Amino acid sequence: MAGPLGAEPVFPVKIGPTGRYLVDQNGVPFLIAGESPQAMIGNLSEAEAEMFLANRKAHGFNTVLIDLLCATYTGCRDDGSTFDGILPFTQQLSSTSVPDLTTPNEAYFARADRILALAAQYGFLVLLDPAETGSWLSVLRANGADRARQFGRYLGQRYANVAHLVWFHGNDYGDTSEENDEVVTAVALGIKEFDTRHLHTVLFNTSFDSPPVLSTDNPRWLSIVDLNAAYTYHATHEVALRGYDYAPPMPVFLAESGYEFEDIAVLGTAPRNLRAQEYWTLLSGASGQVYGNRYTWPFSLTRNPDQSWQDRLDTPGAV
Repeated sequence: MAGPLGAEPVFPVKIGPTGRYLVDQNGVPFLIAGESPQAMIGNLSEAEAEMFLANRKAHGFNTVLIDLLCATYTGCRDDGSTFDGILPFTQQLSSTSVPDLTTPNEAYFARADRILALAAQYGFLVLLDPAETGSWLSVLRANGADRARQFGRYLGQRYANVAHLVWFHGNDYGDTSEENDEVVTAVALGIKEFDTRHLHTVLFNTSFDSPPVLSTDNPRWLSIVDLNAAYTYHATHEVALRGYDYAPPMPVFLAESGYEFEDIAVLGTAPRNLRAQEYWTLLSGASGQVYGNRYTWPFSLTRNPDQSWQDRLDTPGAV
């Protein structure tokens, strides 16, 4: 939902007066209609990114979930480089091949900045994952909490004035041990030292055979998150209602469920079922939901050799 007569929202988003929904800086309610192009920075050129964003804007999306760092878990390369070879860090930890998080590569982050600027140009809120935990948890662990926090400080300083962001931590983050949380939360805490404008959320992990999860399920994150990310492969109203009933109130949104063309949800991912999971979510008091598509989250022919992502844009789940 945008402002009056379709006016673009004024970012950053914040929590509305009841604590249960998002508003822009003018107090206009903002309903997340999200897409999940996670590998955009790693796998797309700027021209391709703009084409994708224009398409999604035309289909009514207003939010995109993007990984700031992308490696094999989300469809990019093992070393975290972009499609044309730009590494995110300039050095490695001593006697290892592990990136040193305290040595950000300006060329990489300048590329990321330009793609984020394109998203702003098209009016998108960006759920920005600073170090998605599918690929980067091991890197965070090898670097340790001090370096992870220093990386967070770098991001907080760099992006504090980029209005259209929400910080989105985790990503299928299942092994939430105290040791792992120490380094993942270190990034968030480093960001917060310099960036107090933007909301934070975290996506934990679930599976076909596991119960739904919310950001608020982990007490070590309660002082960090402002927005409750729900993840389930079951009927979405169950987790949305649990998030809605959380006290004190916090906006809940469906961060992930069944993706189009990925048959891993209990109900399947045919168009009817995609619509059902969206309606169940919204009618249970959620602040929106994020759609996903097997072809447009990794942008990878290696992962999906049967068809290119360009041929899977105008699909029933997206239109």
